[in-house]
Amino acid sequence: MNSQRGFIYPLAPLCKLSAWELERRRLELAEEVANETDKRQTMATSQRRLSDAVALLGVQAGLDAPIDPAARAMWLGYLHRLDQHCQQAAQQVEDAAAVRQQAADRYKARHQQHQGLESHRENALLEYKRIQGAAVFASVDESWLQTSHWKRNQDAGN
Repeated sequence: MNSQRGFIYPLAPLCKLSAWELERRRLELAEEVANETDKRQTMATSQRRLSDAVALLGVQAGLDAPIDPAARAMWLGYLHRLDQHCQQAAQQVEDAAAVRQQAADRYKARHQQHQGLESHRENALLEYKRIQGAAVFASVDESWLQTSHWKRNQDAGN
């Protein structure tokens, strides 16, 4: 008895709505993951620029030639701006990770709710099949009983 014929699930519209909401949450999560990845790449680029500038300043300081104080001040200002940019990028990554985690939590909650609805639907379908099977068996039994009663009456009359 694998037939679903005649089965009408009363919460089907809610299941569809839940599936749509789950898909919307999945897309939101994917967007937040992409945003976090972008922020991480920006942070890596900023850190690479800072380390390149520090390395270049180190090479320049290693030379025997004296460093012009004005040029040194410009370099230090540039390094300071790069360091601030790295800190801002790190904060943005942290913020993006928190937003992504919130999106993941919302997705997980919606997924669990959707799984509950699907489980309820499966249980309702199994119950429907059990009731339908019992009805079919009762009908077959009744038919057999009527046939055997008719046959007994026929045999008794002959």
